[in-house]
Amino acid sequence: MILAINTGSSSLKFKLFGAGLREISSGCFDGLKSARDYKNSFTALSAGIKKFANSERPLQAICHRVAHGGNLKSPYPISDKQSIRKIEKFNNLAPLHNPPAISVIKLFRKYFPRIKNSVVFDTSYFVDLPELSRLMPINRHISANLGYRKFGFHGISHQYVANQIDRSNHLKIISVHLGAGCSIAAIKNGLPQETSMSYTPMDGLIMQTRSGAIDPGIVLDLAKRYGLAKTEEILQLRSGLAGISGTDGDMKSLLRLAGYKVEDEKFDSAPPPDPSGDRKEMAKLAIDKYVYEIKKQIGAYNLILNGADVLAFTGKIGYNSSVIRDLITKDVDSFRGLRIQAVAPNEELAMAQELEQEEIQ
Repeated sequence: MILAINTGSSSLKFKLFGAGLREISSGCFDGLKSARDYKNSFTALSAGIKKFANSERPLQAICHRVAHGGNLKSPYPISDKQSIRKIEKFNNLAPLHNPPAISVIKLFRKYFPRIKNSVVFDTSYFVDLPELSRLMPINRHISANLGYRKFGFHGISHQYVANQIDRSNHLKIISVHLGAGCSIAAIKNGLPQETSMSYTPMDGLIMQTRSGAIDPGIVLDLAKRYGLAKTEEILQLRSGLAGISGTDGDMKSLLRLAGYKVEDEKFDSAPPPDPSGDRKEMAKLAIDKYVYEIKKQIGAYNLILNGADVLAFTGKIGYNSSVIRDLITKDVDSFRGLRIQAVAPNEELAMAQELEQEEIQ
């Protein structure tokens, strides 16, 4: 059996796969805020895993999703403390994602010492991006010395989309991953040509709480006024959909406030009690800006690919919200030649497939 662990900035998801990568069990712990929360979730998860694993059906390997691995390629074996330290070097570039993922890896190594642990990086898919894409437009000596380049993120998701759609048809795909974090990738013959996130997961599209691409002059001005720590807090946690709307930026809540359909039976989609006109307008403005920026990026990548064949939406928002997909694609003549498709996200399966392929080779 292979156990796939997907640790997020506030969640811990898992899927357990048996022979033929058949899914045996899965689950998700949400709303995690502290190291204690992650440890408690791990304790509950590991107890469940031990019920499935036995001598006849042993747990053979564990693969972990880690957001930032720099130029490291997947699957990356975790054999000792040194291999973990190599990943920890990128913690400051993905502070919301890498530290909790590494803490969970350490827990699994401690409590499952005989099981092989490997990492699949979100950056790995983009390691060999074309030079014009990965090159940073600053002094090349500074860039080389400090290791500045476009790394790209959500690579596990974008690669899974490409594999699901392009069955050796050599299609040109624009993959749109929309969730709490958002990114777009231009893919040709299964290989990425361009992507919207860059050196860190803060670049590119507007996200739930992250600003996405922003004038560097604003960053410098914020740093002068508030200092680096406060500036990082503003750009990471108080911008994007949250910053524009004055809410937590959750898309379901914004859709409800703006009067759109919420496609989730578990979500209370009833209008909030006596919503003010201002709250509704701000929610609609946030959604409109979000859609506008996504359209711009899709248009640019359509040019990069010299005409795409498929426009694929994935991620919690991209796959689950036909409202958002329609807002992006409706009344756009240049999209009419594209095959528009929603692909159910399954990063855990993609990770297990990568690990299994490595074992075969």
